Amino acid sequence: MIDWLRPDDFDFNEAPLNQWYHAATAIVSYLVLIRWIERRALERGVSAKTMDLVRRVQAVHNLALCLASLAMVLLMSYTIVLYDLRFFPNDPDTDTDYLICPTSPTPHQGRIGYVVYLFYASKYWELLDTIIQMVKGRRPPSYNFHVWHHTCYLAICWAYMKYRSSLSALAVIVNGSVHVVMYYYYYLQVRGKPVHWKHWITRIQIIQFIAGYVFFLTTVKRIYWDLQDCNGKLVLFIHAGFNMTMLVGFVQILLRIKREQKQVNKKLQ
Repeated sequence: MIDWLRPDDFDFNEAPLNQWYHAATAIVSYLVLIRWIERRALERGVSAKTMDLVRRVQAVHNLALCLASLAMVLLMSYTIVLYDLRFFPNDPDTDTDYLICPTSPTPHQGRIGYVVYLFYASKYWELLDTIIQMVKGRRPPSYNFHVWHHTCYLAICWAYMKYRSSLSALAVIVNGSVHVVMYYYYYLQVRGKPVHWKHWITRIQIIQFIAGYVFFLTTVKRIYWDLQDCNGKLVLFIHAGFNMTMLVGFVQILLRIKREQKQVNKKLQ
């Protein structure tokens, strides 16, 4: 059993959701459920009372994920500082080189593994993004892209844990920081608050994936130039391919937004 109050003793092999079929079952269930909810909402419609309740739930959900993401970013940053200061002298991975090229052969353990695990577990929670939106009777914007992101990233985060993949700790900070801003925006949007900086959401996503490629190339250099045996190489390259689909997708969304804005400006002239 995992003692959640003792992160130093964390071991992914003993944690819940540690098998591939846990992630696979969640993904299949998610795909079936959102399809079923969509059909039911189209057939029966959504009452004003239900819509109001769902908006309240969605607001709480978004704010909670915003705060949870912030907590994970701060916790991982704090843990990395402790590692960089060699706070754990008996641990062979106690330096920032661990972030770029971990070499321990076991699944994630210890403090960093603990925070990466919380990040992985949060991806199950994030599946509710789609489910709550579908209960309102309409799909999220860029629906197929949205579903692709949620399903693939859950599987990748499981692989992070299982294979102690390179860059997984940095992914918590980069992706978590973006989610702080993103879910706060969603919270304000559901509350009906004006958000003058909303055009930055897509740009921040693009910056995230460009930063991811900088880190990726750093690890690739370690593997092929410095000949280091970094963990999770297959996961690393799969994640890089996934990130390319996300980068292309967000660039397309940004270009579409710009085209729509130009059309609006022409009508106003």
